[in-house]
Amino acid sequence: MASLICAAVCTIALAGIVQGDDTPTILETQQNRPAYFNGRVIEMKYSPGIHDFKIGPWRIFAHLLHEKPRDPHPNLYIVAPGMQYKSDTAGQFDHNEVISVLPLKSEPVEWDVYYAVVLDPTLHEDFRSERQLILATQNEFVPTDDMKFDELPGAAFLRRYLRVDSIEGLEPYRRADGKLPRLIIVPAKLSVKAAAIDSSAEADAASKSAPAASDVLTK
Repeated sequence: MASLICAAVCTIALAGIVQGDDTPTILETQQNRPAYFNGRVIEMKYSPGIHDFKIGPWRIFAHLLHEKPRDPHPNLYIVAPGMQYKSDTAGQFDHNEVISVLPLKSEPVEWDVYYAVVLDPTLHEDFRSERQLILATQNEFVPTDDMKFDELPGAAFLRRYLRVDSIEGLEPYRRADGKLPRLIIVPAKLSVKAAAIDSSAEADAASKSAPAASDVLTK
């Protein structure tokens, strides 16, 4: 899947691993947390790791730290901003979590983590699928001459996790014509291990296997 991202993004700059967080409240590490797959909510069950992966006040178990994503692995996108994970004390880190595939088996697999950060102030889409993200990287916008860095929707993520704190710092992502992608996707240099559980599919299977009420009443 990493090759798909590299094809969609003009330039990918590798990001450093997540550092400490100075938000007012840090939540306990969450082993179970939802993510989106093609608009559906999927339960992610994380396996314990040796590192804590921090996203604002949220913590996730990190499995491995590495320099480059690996093609066989599915992807987990941390999308900023988003409406899925919201904080009353650190709203600048509100985000969605999106997975690229739904594995056939509900067993833990390794996921490469990416930051998907919105740059265009006019882009207000609530991203819930990989396809939406890829399309947004292919669209462009022209920053105004007087645009301030904090006007970028993903400014907090850019500053903390990608070490970008100015409009000039976005130069590596500019197209040849000077335009910027509306959204950038950048490797987070880590992977997580988790099982993706489709509760809706399990519920459908259970309902199909259960006897109909009419059949029970006639026995």
